[in-house]
Amino acid sequence: MKHRCSYCQKLFSTERLLRDHIRAHINVQQCPFCEMTATSAHNLRHHIRYKHSDDRQFPCQFCKFRAKSANDLTSHMRRHGDAAETVPDEEELCAYDDCDFRTTNRQKMKFHVAQTHNKEGSRYCCHFCDARFLRGHYLTKHLSRRHNYRPPSGHSRLKYKLDDDGLYRVQTLRFEGRFLEEGDGAGQLVVEEVQEDEDEEAVDDVQVMEEV
Repeated sequence: MKHRCSYCQKLFSTERLLRDHIRAHINVQQCPFCEMTATSAHNLRHHIRYKHSDDRQFPCQFCKFRAKSANDLTSHMRRHGDAAETVPDEEELCAYDDCDFRTTNRQKMKFHVAQTHNKEGSRYCCHFCDARFLRGHYLTKHLSRRHNYRPPSGHSRLKYKLDDDGLYRVQTLRFEGRFLEEGDGAGQLVVEEVQEDEDEEAVDDVQVMEEV
């Protein structure tokens, strides 16, 4: 008997393996500045850096721009081209015969191949109506404007899951966790399974997991 994760749909041979896996989905880190919760200290630090901090320790040597990370600075430097002694991204030609499509953006190339050659079409589906979109970004805008559906409080974006039919839909489930601090159960992790509806959030299940 296979055990399926209700969050990402992965299958596991035992319930124990499933429970160990679910820990990666549990929001146990609370942002001290807003209501956002994260699954790990790393994700929380990333959130605080980009949402609550003005600290920019990576200055550009060609303009006044200062980046929050080395990766952000590298991306910015591409704008300066030859002045920064960097080589602009080369155009990539589609690998399919008799196709002249080319782009410097790898993501655009993936979408081109998926839509044009693999005939995948619009795989991001609205869970309120029959609308479908090529990208999750477009579906996010649709959900906000048409259905007034936005990320949960404290979170900046929606997450999407791949269903068994090969289509992506918004992830309406999340796991919120907290550690018991007093009594016989001190140190145990209490997990709430939160199902987000259009107008409210419902707690479907509460579990007490072993000490971690």
